[in-house]
Amino acid sequence: SRLGLTYSNPILAISAFGNIASSVIDNRRAPFVSVGTADTIDLAAQFKVDPGIEVGLTVNNLFNVKPKRIATTSAFDTPYDTTNYNSLGRFLAFSIRKSW
Repeated sequence: SRLGLTYSNPILAISAFGNIASSVIDNRRAPFVSVGTADTIDLAAQFKVDPGIEVGLTVNNLFNVKPKRIATTSAFDTPYDTTNYNSLGRFLAFSIRKSW
């Protein structure tokens, strides 16, 4: 699930999103194991500096939440559930946009 809030005015826009990845059952082999949640928060802000110029900052996975580890049978297996959880840690992005 993803839930978000946004505030904006003609100069500034701020957004916050909560991402909820609920727990899953690793049923590949007995005994089945519950794999915990990996909930994250994303933030974004855009600021209009001048007419036609906007700067932005985005932070995904603000608290650098890592996916829960799962059992693997090989050194080449990924140690987390790649279908249900994001592998990226905290991600920062800065942008400058010019429109005319």
